[in-house]
Amino acid sequence: VRQVPPRGLRGWRALDGALRRVRGCRSAMSDSALPAVVLLSILVVWTCTCWVDLSESVQYLQLWFMLDRPEKGQKTKVETTDDTVVATSASLQTKATVICCVLLPKIGIACYLWLL
Repeated sequence: VRQVPPRGLRGWRALDGALRRVRGCRSAMSDSALPAVVLLSILVVWTCTCWVDLSESVQYLQLWFMLDRPEKGQKTKVETTDDTVVATSASLQTKATVICCVLLPKIGIACYLWLL
């Protein structure tokens, strides 16, 4: 759909004035090096966020690998305090489940988001 200005010289002048006002409303970021600095800052923050997530995931992976095996017949040994639950030992089945269903997907998602 094409828009046509009102008829007559007055309509063209009004349109011309409106276009000049719109052209005058450019942002300050469009004419300077500021967009590059803002984009670079966003990329640095994004990269740091993804790296922190990857680092935490790898640390959790190492902790799950280093857990002792529980006594015979138990799958996991857990100690609790007021508001904390800590797994002190886990069977191979529990470790494999946690690593495959939680930690590896978490690492994959963090890598994928970092590449976006």
